[in-house]
Amino acid sequence: MRLEVTERDRFLPEVKLGDVIRDIWQKIRRRWHLLAIAVCVTALASIYYVATATPQYTANGSLLIDPRYGQNPDQTSQLMPGLLMSDALTVDSELRVMASRELTKRVVQVLEIEPKPASDPSLLQRVKSMVTGGSDTSEETDAAPSALSEDAAEQRRLEVLRKSFVRGLKIQRSGDSFVIDIAYTSPNIEFSAKAVNTIIQEYLSLSREEHVTKVERNLDWLSGRINELRQNMRNAQTAVAEFRQTNNLLVPEGSALPSEVALTSAINQLVDLRSESLALDVQIQQLEEGIRSGNPDVVQVAPEDRTNTLDQLEESYDALQQQVLEALVSRSETSPVVQNLRNQMAQIQDLIIAEYGQILERLRSQSAAFQRQVQATEMVKDELEAELGTDAQKTVELRGLELEADATREQYEHLLAQYNSASQLVSFDATSARVIAWAVPPDTKSAPKSKQTVILAVFAGVVMAIALIVLLEALDDTFRMHSDISRELGLTFLGISPVFGSDKKSRLRASGWQPLSLRGAPWAKLGKNGQWLDFAASNPVSYFAETMRSIHVNMTMGRDQRPNEGRGYVVGITSSVKEEGKTSTAINYATFLASQGKKTVLVDLDIIARGTSRALKPTLNPENGLRKVLEDPTTVVPTLQPVTNTPNLTVVGNFEDLANVGPQHSYAIAHALVTLSQQFDYVVVDLPPVHGVAETQFLGKICDGLVFVIRWGHTRRPQVASALKQLEGARSKFVGAIFSQVRVKSYENHNGHDTYTY
Repeated sequence: MRLEVTERDRFLPEVKLGDVIRDIWQKIRRRWHLLAIAVCVTALASIYYVATATPQYTANGSLLIDPRYGQNPDQTSQLMPGLLMSDALTVDSELRVMASRELTKRVVQVLEIEPKPASDPSLLQRVKSMVTGGSDTSEETDAAPSALSEDAAEQRRLEVLRKSFVRGLKIQRSGDSFVIDIAYTSPNIEFSAKAVNTIIQEYLSLSREEHVTKVERNLDWLSGRINELRQNMRNAQTAVAEFRQTNNLLVPEGSALPSEVALTSAINQLVDLRSESLALDVQIQQLEEGIRSGNPDVVQVAPEDRTNTLDQLEESYDALQQQVLEALVSRSETSPVVQNLRNQMAQIQDLIIAEYGQILERLRSQSAAFQRQVQATEMVKDELEAELGTDAQKTVELRGLELEADATREQYEHLLAQYNSASQLVSFDATSARVIAWAVPPDTKSAPKSKQTVILAVFAGVVMAIALIVLLEALDDTFRMHSDISRELGLTFLGISPVFGSDKKSRLRASGWQPLSLRGAPWAKLGKNGQWLDFAASNPVSYFAETMRSIHVNMTMGRDQRPNEGRGYVVGITSSVKEEGKTSTAINYATFLASQGKKTVLVDLDIIARGTSRALKPTLNPENGLRKVLEDPTTVVPTLQPVTNTPNLTVVGNFEDLANVGPQHSYAIAHALVTLSQQFDYVVVDLPPVHGVAETQFLGKICDGLVFVIRWGHTRRPQVASALKQLEGARSKFVGAIFSQVRVKSYENHNGHDTYTY
């Protein structure tokens, strides 16, 4: 079923790459200092590492692996006992040989490597040791249990040195060629080249030793077979001589009878059959010995006796052997993948041995057939002998003995030639490797790469910083953009209350206007901090002054829409939690209205914190007490005294603990506020925060308008949403919300693309 456009968009929302990139760029701009710190730290760390790290030097050498190299041209491939067989081992297997324990241990012994003396590692070495999981060689050697025998302790010491040596060794195949590249990295420039050359020399030496061992094994078998044939040949020659001597036979030339010719032909056929049977018996014996050994590599089968099944099994065996070598590059010998491949190789090896058994049975069948042919030919020969006379029979017997002796001699000479050829291979260099390039001391260091290290470190710092910035932005659930006020809270955004020192516009002051702290008594008692209580009025072109004008405009609109009751407007200022800047906002709004010629009274109804009363305590008239106003507002309100030198501003302070004020006093508070609104143009009320003071709900309902203060980048969204939900009954009275304690530069970074300022 095809989805509609709206339903498709709901399941697969459209993502605009440009918006995503711009959003990430804005986040990076807002937190550029994190990016700068990360880049500086990673750059300094990489420079320190490059400056303090021990230089490493890498020497390189190359070998060419060719299975045909060193092979005797007169020798068949089936009997060539070289290290590599073209149909058995591959270049990768030789790569494993070079990195084997046996070869590397020989290299360690030749190089006479000794444990490094114990020393206190540097901080960089400790960090590197923790990262690589390595440890000091001398410490590992000293940790050997004292219960080990001398041989075991020596083997363990060599193994520790070998492991330390192979850490700098790298052996790999050069692409798909038959070339193997050998590299060794060491802080000693001469040792690196010496290590590579020693590995090459020991590998060639090991190859020659293996070659000699296999040739000697083949010679042992040929020697035993030759001795057996030599004895058979001597027995046959002795039999011929005895027969001649006993019967005194002289065979005349060119006097053969027809029966003698037929008998001679039968005898020749018999001799051929016996020769073929003898050769077949030799092949059967060789095949039996190979099957008993269980190693298919030493079994040689004549091409005419091989089967397609055997060829396929050997190809599968070679393919599995290649997979094992590839798997061992990235896995250990005990990994399930390697074990599974080993099991498959064992199964195929069993099938190959079984196929050899079938070939053996077939050869045995052929041998039995030859035997039957021999018997039949012998019967024919016997019949022909019966036809001949005694002399003719003796002559034929003599000829048979001579032919048998000749056949035995031919077999003997053939095996003797093989023995001589194999003997020559003992001294013949038949290794499959050829040195392409010996290692020389490198002319430059291989590590650390200064430029690459610094560039990669800086790049890593940039990536980590961007990831951290994105993470911090994702975890930030505070309000930072003024568009969130209308979108999430449904309130009008009125402006910001900056961290006053960050408002650069505050440098332009209204002519003739002075901060509160400079107006003399009693404002001078407030000290330097007193000027912030009149910041909006003292700096009419600042962001905060724009916010006060925005509140005033929205209040005026609400006042004009309210029925004219002949009284002032009651403005309540609250927040979700404490210390969000509502008190400073209330004081500044009151002083701003007073500077505009509006008769204003500021009432501290924050019954617990009493922030306004504490902030303005030196300027408050003790007679302007909240308790007195609540007890008899009709009498007390007309007698309230304005602040000295500020006739348009009156402050009603909360000098006593009125924490017991609750909903039961709502009528008295409402009556007091109505009475104040009849005497003043604006009644600015510093309300308690919503969370923590239950009275805020009914106090908000008795105000004509409410301003909600949200601390920018601090107050969490759930706190604000919960506070507004508690004030749901007074929702219609909200004039809007402002951000307090805003750092202007950071705020502009968050809202620069959607600013509201002129």
